[in-house]
Amino acid sequence: MRRIAAHYIFKEDLLRLHYIEIDNHNAFVGVFPLKEEIEGTEFYDGIVFPSYSTDLDIDSLDSLKKSGVTDNIKDGDVIDIYQLREGQCSSTKLTTNKRSCNSNI
Repeated sequence: MRRIAAHYIFKEDLLRLHYIEIDNHNAFVGVFPLKEEIEGTEFYDGIVFPSYSTDLDIDSLDSLKKSGVTDNIKDGDVIDIYQLREGQCSSTKLTTNKRSCNSNI
């Protein structure tokens, strides 16, 4: 199980101080409010979002909203997690291409 928190999570809407939970096979578990510090939770600045796509051209919150990449993600779907930070040219992938429990940041 992996918890990835951020200043903002985008999943159909922008959510402040939430986290994405994925299982050991990168299957989406859900998005939850970060009410307290949880041991083992990774925290990133900026905006973090789940996506099926491995070929993203997202460089701003506006392009993320227009893309619809998070709209159809349901519990159990195998996903990748991306980070969008102010001043970045594009989003950064936080999970591996092989969709294994190993990750790179």
